[in-house]
Amino acid sequence: MTAPAPVAETAGREWSPIVVQDGLGSIHAFSSYASPVDGRLRLYMSTYNGATFGTPQLVSTWWAGVLGSAAVKESGGAISLVMERRIYPYDPNAPVNTELYWTRNAGAGWSAPVPLTSYFDRDTQPTLVALADGKLGLVFSKWIPYDANGSVLSSYIPNDISTFDHVDMDLYQMTYDPSTGWSAATPIATTPFTSEAYPTLAQGPSGKLFLFYSSNVGGNWSLVWRKYESGVWGAPSILEFGLMAQYLQQPSLINDVPGKYRLVYAQKNFCPNINCPTAADGFSSEIRYRTYDSVTNIWANPVSLTSASQFYADQPSAIYDSNGTYWLIFRYFGQTNLGGVSNSNANTDVYWIKSLPNTPVGTNVNVDLGYGSSITFSNVTVEGSSTIDTATTNPGNVPGVFKIGDFYYDINTNATYTGNMIISLKYSDSGMTPEQEASLRILHWLTASQTWEDATISVDTVNNILIGQVSSLSWIAIASGPVITWHGPISNINEGETYALNDGSTLPIKFSFKDSTGSFVYDPNVSVTVSGNGNGNGGSKTFFLGSGDEDIRYDAVTGQYIVNLHTKLYDWIQAGQTYEVKASNTYTGSDGWRTSFTVLDGGKAQGKNR
Repeated sequence: MTAPAPVAETAGREWSPIVVQDGLGSIHAFSSYASPVDGRLRLYMSTYNGATFGTPQLVSTWWAGVLGSAAVKESGGAISLVMERRIYPYDPNAPVNTELYWTRNAGAGWSAPVPLTSYFDRDTQPTLVALADGKLGLVFSKWIPYDANGSVLSSYIPNDISTFDHVDMDLYQMTYDPSTGWSAATPIATTPFTSEAYPTLAQGPSGKLFLFYSSNVGGNWSLVWRKYESGVWGAPSILEFGLMAQYLQQPSLINDVPGKYRLVYAQKNFCPNINCPTAADGFSSEIRYRTYDSVTNIWANPVSLTSASQFYADQPSAIYDSNGTYWLIFRYFGQTNLGGVSNSNANTDVYWIKSLPNTPVGTNVNVDLGYGSSITFSNVTVEGSSTIDTATTNPGNVPGVFKIGDFYYDINTNATYTGNMIISLKYSDSGMTPEQEASLRILHWLTASQTWEDATISVDTVNNILIGQVSSLSWIAIASGPVITWHGPISNINEGETYALNDGSTLPIKFSFKDSTGSFVYDPNVSVTVSGNGNGNGGSKTFFLGSGDEDIRYDAVTGQYIVNLHTKLYDWIQAGQTYEVKASNTYTGSDGWRTSFTVLDGGKAQGKNR
């Protein structure tokens, strides 16, 4: 990401920043500016010129100004803009109301604003989305005053508590059809004694709508989300509970790669230490995002884009442009601006950052993803950005013989690539036995079959790095496979030790597998290979499960796999040589657990040529 830079940095205050791309590819930033001279609110637009944002141009000339706005690119490329106009009546005892107006710019300037809601309402915090069918969707928050009996009041004075008992903020929706115009406003959420604020609306490639907002459900502000399916809004679900407040700004939910979405929000909390920047109410705030996988319905863990210990930031707005670049603008609030220039604590500025491609065109392109991980693309044909998210939710049923680590990892890229990818993950071996560490695997979630595959290439137990190969990007996890126990006469051979037997004898090879819970594991794909271990004998024998004398049998009572190696049957087994025994199963692939034995000359070599 680039370093934060100002879109608008003045002696006054900037509010409600919005970022949008028009049909010609230009990036525009909108924000409302409160003049320190007369306090009037005006809406300005700045356009990115290739290096920075240009001089803000006036959009709104209204006397009362614009407190907030929502902007979106229509399917035809025009920009639609819904503005929250703040109404100051001449009567000082009358309420200060807000109403919503709509305007659009198709390249020839802004159209005359059209009122969408009434002067007598207080409608605020609009969020706008361009729907797949060419229509527009609008959601906003409406202030609803109640008396002590729970009845809705027709009028009230916000600053005079004697005129009302309490105020709820309810969510309403409207739809614009180019052939019929705007529909009437209808309620989405009207829960008594509960407020819904700062809505953000987005639509995925499949046509599914998502709505996010802050709600004081349960007595504390939480981040809530809903999905629109089959013509109705689904029940609200709490994404993050009790974080004091989450500020969302339009647009906050953006499509990352197919099926993935990035939700950008501001977490407002008490200042963690006495030196961190705070607003006048003693709170700090930082910009975060979370990635949503609509296929597995998993939310990744939060990732901070700004630090609350560095500066106060809220009201984020973010987009991916047509080139896959990620743009973020936000409101900065503090005693000094990000350039270190003195700033009044009453002022706010709008800053921007954008992503820098980390996945260039080329072959064998390696990208450092953080978290001690990396990915190497065989061939990248169009540059882009690659990221990694973590989650604690399991995307699917995990085979019982695996113990999944603390996190699942989701690697995404908007670069265009061909061929397989090599994934490298760092792990901690704290508390592991050597056998457990040797059994570590990289699992790759296969969405089509809803199963995990073992993608492991190698395990570097010295540097604690797992290497795997995948042909597609989806959830991956570090997993611990079953651990082997060798039983007598070959019993828990340590590295460098061998078991000696007389030439011509029969060697019972016994072992068992246990999962992370200590339970025995039956695997129908178990095999045992005895080989010359590089001694030039060139001989080897592999045994499989079966019922014959030279097959592996499984004892369900003891949990042991047993195969009898009749050394006299194999003329390549000779006295004085050491041989390797390798036990493999489904989860080790061609690798396996190894031990060895040495043959002594006991005069029992007869019958070897049989």
